[in-house]
Amino acid sequence: MAKQGQKLTEELREQIKAFLASNGNIRETARQFNVSPSTVKKVKEENVDEFEQLRTDKKQQMIDAIWTSLVDAQQLGHQMITEAKKGERDIPLNQISTYYGTLYDKMALMKGESTANTQTTVKLEGDLDLWAN
Repeated sequence: MAKQGQKLTEELREQIKAFLASNGNIRETARQFNVSPSTVKKVKEENVDEFEQLRTDKKQQMIDAIWTSLVDAQQLGHQMITEAKKGERDIPLNQISTYYGTLYDKMALMKGESTANTQTTVKLEGDLDLWAN
C-alpha cells in the first residue's frame, strides 16, 4: 500500500473509493489500505459527485441482491406451504408465522407503511381446556 509521502496510484485510489462506498467508514477504510484517515477523506472529497454516485450504485446492487434472495425465499415458502396443504410436509406453526410476518414486514416497508406490531384479538369459543391441549 502507499507509504507516507508517496502519491496514491490510480488503482489504489479507486479501491479506496469502492471500499469506502461499500462500508462508509473512513477509519476502517484507512486501516484496510494502510493509509491515514485524512488520505481517505481527501480521496472521498476529490470528486464528491462521482463518490456519491458510486455509493448509490453500490446501494442499488445490494438492494437487487437482497430482492433476489427475498423472491427465492418467497417461492420456497410458497412451495413448502403448498406441500403442507397436500399433506406432503409438516411445517411447525412458528415457522409459518415467522414466514408470513417477514413477508408482511417487507411488503409494508415497500409501501412506506409501519412494521410495528399490531394488536389482534382472537375469541376462542368452546371449552378452554380443549384449546389448552
